[in-house]
Amino acid sequence: MDPSFQDETEQALIRQHAYQVTDKLLLRPVLQSEAQVSFDLVDKNRERLREWLYWVDDIRYVKDECKFVKEAQARVQDGKTLELGLYYRVSTSSEEWTMIGMCGFVTILNDHGKLGYWIDSSFTGKGIITACCTYLIKLGLETLKFDSISLDAEPENVKSIAVAKRLGLVTDGIVYQSNQFGKEVDVFTFTLPKTKPT
Repeated sequence: MDPSFQDETEQALIRQHAYQVTDKLLLRPVLQSEAQVSFDLVDKNRERLREWLYWVDDIRYVKDECKFVKEAQARVQDGKTLELGLYYRVSTSSEEWTMIGMCGFVTILNDHGKLGYWIDSSFTGKGIITACCTYLIKLGLETLKFDSISLDAEPENVKSIAVAKRLGLVTDGIVYQSNQFGKEVDVFTFTLPKTKPT
């Protein structure tokens, strides 16, 4: 099913930032018309996501998600982030893409990209996040020309730490303080060694 575009700005954003990771996985900006779907997905996974993602409690109503989608589109357009919806289809013969989470660069600053993601509980443990982040790392290095790429994970977040290690990211083992939506939390920062090709 073709997405229902709100306006020409959204159309241009999708044309510029739609990335087919595999024949069944697609990354692209979330449309304003999809705010209800996105909110329902967050709400379904709220208790699980809340443990690590402190923005979850700011998304209490559909109007909150509408605001987030609009602001995320603006950030992508300005080159400050690459916040992308994560979409899945059951088979290559299907045109029906279903949103199952988000994955992208939540910060882009000074040729550095910071990865961030979340996924519906029904799709965890299938290698989807690893595949999407692998794609994004290649995109960051080869197309966006980043000097460095990182991923933050709290010491207790063993699943994200495992993802970081599968991606070849490394940490110095030092716990840093990170401001996560107004809350100071301890994190390991994983980075890709020698990220810029010579």
